[in-house]
Amino acid sequence: VCYRFSLITEFIAKLFLKIKYISLPNIILGKSLFTELLQKELNTKNLQAELEKAEKSDFKDDFALIREKLGGENIIGRYADYILKESKN
Repeated sequence: VCYRFSLITEFIAKLFLKIKYISLPNIILGKSLFTELLQKELNTKNLQAELEKAEKSDFKDDFALIREKLGGENIIGRYADYILKESKN
């Protein structure tokens, strides 16, 4: 997962959002399934290393768990509530 944004956006996000992960798979699982390369961490060397790791990984069990967690009604509302709750911690 790769993100690069302006310094002001980074400042505002760090000020108001207190969540451990920014990508949905990582948020849903509560662990780092996919490495999140942010700002200065996003460079050619790190990106290539993460792509090589991903090619060798089997995400089948993790994706099954994500599908299970996403099941049911009002998934968008449930995860919006979760993100808001986590951002207040």
